Amino acid sequence: MKNRMQFSDYIVSYALQMLNGCLLRLHDGPLSMHSATAAVRDDPSEVEIGKDLKLIAGNAEKLLSLWQLVQWSVGKLQYRQAQKRLQEILGLVAPAAQLESRGAAQLLQIGDEKACRAVAKAMQVLAVGETQRRFSRGSYDRLNSLLQEESASWRDYTALRQIPDAQIIDHGAGRAYARGQSLLAALAVAATGAAERGGRPPGLKRLRRAQRWVRHTLNHLELLRPALSESGKARRWHLERLSLKLDAQLELECFSRAVEAMSLKVKTQKRLADVVEQRRKRINKQRHKLCLGAYASTAETFVAEVESAVAELGLQTITLLQTPTKIKELSAD
Repeated sequence: MKNRMQFSDYIVSYALQMLNGCLLRLHDGPLSMHSATAAVRDDPSEVEIGKDLKLIAGNAEKLLSLWQLVQWSVGKLQYRQAQKRLQEILGLVAPAAQLESRGAAQLLQIGDEKACRAVAKAMQVLAVGETQRRFSRGSYDRLNSLLQEESASWRDYTALRQIPDAQIIDHGAGRAYARGQSLLAALAVAATGAAERGGRPPGLKRLRRAQRWVRHTLNHLELLRPALSESGKARRWHLERLSLKLDAQLELECFSRAVEAMSLKVKTQKRLADVVEQRRKRINKQRHKLCLGAYASTAETFVAEVESAVAELGLQTITLLQTPTKIKELSAD
């Protein structure tokens, strides 16, 4: 079936390609063969399973960003339903390692011998509270159901096809860019103030909000990657690394808060606080440099760049993807 392609058609096709890929991995890959295992870390195919879970998690994040592009046009109800569905998918396939443990691992790379011993003690405390992530048959069935629901929501997209390109670009991509730019500026002010006054660094809620909007813009540019200008490619490069730095900072702050709740010796607490602050200053400096490349332009300039990229895509026609027969059969079981 062929129709005249608008930007919304391209978005839907992009979403369906990701979802078909996820469903095929789920039905044909190691997740299908080992869905009844007791724990992922005990399975001989742990590495393969981890790769598939990571792919599905990454695609779920991208789908959240696609819904943000059309949020203004589809309305709150449909957007919130999609958001809830995708957040549940992320909960099912999220990496087993806790944020606190990944934050601790960062410190092992920069601390001296005594600091590393202190970090190791904290990691032992964390390990006691961590539980194995289980991917049971129930998890497999629920993930399959959620992916099927998400796919159906994009296939029944009559309303989506009626969204003008300008609305998607202005209220979707432009809004995400402006929000990220504003939140990162506020984050920088808060971090500087905390450093000068010796106060508490920006909270986890503020970090997560900035992380979410940076990731939206990164995913929007990934959608347009084949048509990005040189400046667009450079911006995407900076956004990708900025997103990773925000991930690292969130992990670090989670570890820092976990340490505060531990019953450790005062000397150990002091060593941990010092090495956390050392790492925090480094991340703040790197984040500032990356922001200059990611958000140097105004929102208006960014919108114009997106408009040019959409035009450069040369959208003509689109073939609406059909659900693979095998997936239809499995979903009917």
